[in-house]
Amino acid sequence: MRATYAAELGLNVNHGSARDVAIGSGKRVRTLDTVHSTFQFANEPSRHELEFHILPSCVHNVILGKTFLKATRTLSSVTKFARRVKKRLLEWINRRRLLFLGESAPKFTGFINGRAGDALADSGSSMLVMDEEYARNLGLHIHVGEEYRTRLLFADGSKAYTSGMTRGAVAIWIGR
Repeated sequence: MRATYAAELGLNVNHGSARDVAIGSGKRVRTLDTVHSTFQFANEPSRHELEFHILPSCVHNVILGKTFLKATRTLSSVTKFARRVKKRLLEWINRRRLLFLGESAPKFTGFINGRAGDALADSGSSMLVMDEEYARNLGLHIHVGEEYRTRLLFADGSKAYTSGMTRGAVAIWIGR
């Protein structure tokens, strides 16, 4: 959560609860403190008590991770996910971000081109990203021209470019 947003909401800050988390770029950042708040989807009666870490230079007011997805069961069915996410998805189509924070993403096991592998579900990400070395180990051709590189925005506001793009990988994921 962005510190200014927590202040706007009048949330009480729990000092001394800072911790280090990894962001999508692999860089580690230190959260400042935590706040607790309730969350409720529009037109739904259930309220969810959640803990939010204050992230320096957070690119959004709030980034919702695995704890949120489990508490709200947002990934429990396609229809629930689609109904809750469709509005935001339309707004994010032209933005490229990886909002992964540490252990915040659900993990899936599956296969890419027939080889076993794991994936992290970053519900705040607007694209699929694979480690370059892993792609090479799978024997995938990586297009490296400028037109295949994409600028990514990470949760802390930092930016980086992808190495390129690969096409034709077949992935089958089994949820945990």
